Amino acid sequence: MGGPVEHVWLRHMGRFILALAPLAFCIVFIRELFPVLDFSANVLSILGAILMIHAGVLSLALLVIGRQAPRNSHVIFLFFLFLLILAVPFSFMKDAFGTRDVGSLLMTINENELGDMVSVGFDGFQSLIFDHLLRVCLLTLGAWLLVRYIWHGVPTLAVCSALLLLMSPLPQYFFRSIFPDPAHALIKTDDVVEGPIILEHPVKKKNLVIVYLESVERTYRDLDATAQAFQRLAALEDRGVSFRNLGQAYGTGFTAGGLVATQCGVPLLPRGAISVAKKIHDKTDIIPAATDFLSELTCLGDVLSADGYNASYINGSDLAIFSKGDFFRSHGYSRVMGLTSYDGWESETRRNVWGMDDDLLFERVSQELDFLAEQGAPFLLSTLTIATHGPDAFLDQTCRTVPEGESRIPEAIACTVAHVEALLAKIDDLGIQQDTLVLLTSDHLAFHNTLADQLRQAENRRNFSVVLGAGQGEILRSGSMFDIYPTLLELLGYRIENGRAALGQSLLSEDLTFAESEGLDVLNRAIKNNSELQRTIWSMR
Repeated sequence: MGGPVEHVWLRHMGRFILALAPLAFCIVFIRELFPVLDFSANVLSILGAILMIHAGVLSLALLVIGRQAPRNSHVIFLFFLFLLILAVPFSFMKDAFGTRDVGSLLMTINENELGDMVSVGFDGFQSLIFDHLLRVCLLTLGAWLLVRYIWHGVPTLAVCSALLLLMSPLPQYFFRSIFPDPAHALIKTDDVVEGPIILEHPVKKKNLVIVYLESVERTYRDLDATAQAFQRLAALEDRGVSFRNLGQAYGTGFTAGGLVATQCGVPLLPRGAISVAKKIHDKTDIIPAATDFLSELTCLGDVLSADGYNASYINGSDLAIFSKGDFFRSHGYSRVMGLTSYDGWESETRRNVWGMDDDLLFERVSQELDFLAEQGAPFLLSTLTIATHGPDAFLDQTCRTVPEGESRIPEAIACTVAHVEALLAKIDDLGIQQDTLVLLTSDHLAFHNTLADQLRQAENRRNFSVVLGAGQGEILRSGSMFDIYPTLLELLGYRIENGRAALGQSLLSEDLTFAESEGLDVLNRAIKNNSELQRTIWSMR
């Protein structure tokens, strides 16, 4: 048994360790939950400084005065825990994908199967998931110590709870549902439903091939880490009609959103919390094989298929992910293939957590190109790559082995360009290059990946988009991915009224794009939490 001196030493050590609790709690709170608060960076810095000073005072008071008598403050502790559980998914989304809004969360839950989300999450984000779980445990322990033993710990936790309650994404979402942003009025939903008014059809119909380059933004052209790998893609950009100032609008910052924006001229907003709640209640983990997806909208595939085009889409992953199969089947694409559409896919070794490796994907695309070229009709062929997906790329067998510790994104870009060049050579070999336009475009800006630090330092991040086979030129007009849709129609030879299609404005026309007339920030406000637009695109009016 220890003597009195030892007991005194242990008490002092325990007091010192307990005194660290307020500081530790505030540090973890700032790291985990500040990213989800709807404040500017400057305001967050000031709040963080105030919180740390306050924590220091609490810690000092505990060392001088000692701990308060144990007490039970279950209400504030449980209330904080409830708000913490609601906020953590948004904190994870911010770290993993660079977004923290309710719409993206609802879209992810509603348009994906639980098994796919779990599989992708644990394969690509194991360490990040562990980090967030650890912080949740530390915050829970810290909150319990605050309310039970620390002087003024209860009001401290109450203030932290108030911050989460008032400024986290969920309260903001519900607030805007009740009190709409005035910018919502800038969007005329009737124009969205009406679609492009075609005044004149092309005399000679050209084929269109669209290659969505996963997360390949134009910013990579100038980053030190990727400039060399991007050189061949830059050469393709310089020889076509390139659109060099396309920002990212709300509702287009993920793959399905980018596809819908460029093909339909609208953002991909969630079907709503009610739809998500019904899915959870019904325990529906399987998305139906054929459903209507934005069926009231007139999209690129609708226009071209009605004009005699054969349309095909090849997806590297399962078609159920983000309901991409439903989308293309609902809009004029008669041949829609994904990972499981091909015989022997179960035994195929060229696969990753998302689906096909890009060497296999482009092999499928080349086969489909052969098929379409033999049909004697103009065609639309769209596909989506995967190699450059975060957090650190998915290299196929044709790629160079990257040394341990280096980012694999540059090599993934180089491999993707090689596959694109082979596809362009295939079009030449088929003798259809004069009759074919090729769009190479981002689906969205890159999420958090192994080059995130360099990307954060880049100014004016922009999407990559170039059309080959339509001449040469640089278009520096400010636009968004919505503008790709009417621009493609005009490049194909269609004349459309006012150069408009849904929210998109042709970048070849004289009329201003939304980004030019109002600015990208206002465009984002006009879309975010716009329930009327949401009901319009999902035919819920």
